[in-house]
Amino acid sequence: MKKPWPFFDSTNLPENKADESRAQEALKQIEAVGGILKFDLETDEHGWSAQCKQIPAIITGGSNSDPTESEIENQIRDAVHSAFHVSTKTYLNDRMKSNKVISFSV
Repeated sequence: MKKPWPFFDSTNLPENKADESRAQEALKQIEAVGGILKFDLETDEHGWSAQCKQIPAIITGGSNSDPTESEIENQIRDAVHSAFHVSTKTYLNDRMKSNKVISFSV
């Protein structure tokens, strides 16, 4: 039987109620800007950076001048969690992995 989203089990329980509340608020804010956070990606010989178009304060990057898509997505996911003060152990992380909540373009 398929579990409806969001669901909780021992692998994605929030660390505490405050974290759960922040994760829910983050999803509301992401939905309010269209449901997808879009990032502009820039690369050069020194590395790469990505900045969210809808929430410009969400910025990340790395020193790898040829990053993989997986590396970029992981860094962006971490930046989103950090911006909303949400642990990666919440269902927000699962939602970002299972649904296309983030996108980036060069």
